[in-house]
Amino acid sequence: MTSVARSPRAGTLVSWRCPSAIHRCRTHLSIWLCLVLLLAACGYRPVRSFPQVPGHLAVRAGTHSLAEASLMNDALFGARSALAREGILGNEAYPRVEIELLRVDERSSGIAAPSDLPLARGMSLGLVGRAFVYDSAGAPARSTTGDVRVSGDFSAEFDLRVDTLRRDDALRSVARKLGETLIDHVLGTPAPHDERL
Repeated sequence: MTSVARSPRAGTLVSWRCPSAIHRCRTHLSIWLCLVLLLAACGYRPVRSFPQVPGHLAVRAGTHSLAEASLMNDALFGARSALAREGILGNEAYPRVEIELLRVDERSSGIAAPSDLPLARGMSLGLVGRAFVYDSAGAPARSTTGDVRVSGDFSAEFDLRVDTLRRDDALRSVARKLGETLIDHVLGTPAPHDERL
């Protein structure tokens, strides 16, 4: 089928063949379709998509063997805060994230000698934990974060009571940060590594 149109030059007639135009459009469309399919099948995905965790997630405490039992509550608080910021905090039993706390690392970051006994000028605290995602009761974990370490520093005081309070506050802050970092790992959010200890 041929369609005829008047050319802007000197009143000449130009003929276009519709089948060839349709064929060209189909060819371009199939090339674009192949490119889209190839790009979609290459394994890349958007960073902020949550393919491995559908729906809302609840947060529960897993096992921990730390002397500071209150650190688990702070880690759970941090994890719930991170999920609430994303808008996917759930209150059902499943699917859920279970958080385990493994150990606390502690070392001095400097030494002061105001008297005969040397004292630490500051402390570096590290907390190691991991998270598991479960879909239902009795099911194996769908994913795990592996061991994740978060650390923080605080300045030491010569008064032992004040120093103990500062250490506890710093450790609680590190536990909240660990809970948020574990959720970032579960959701696939990029985060800097904190492996100083």
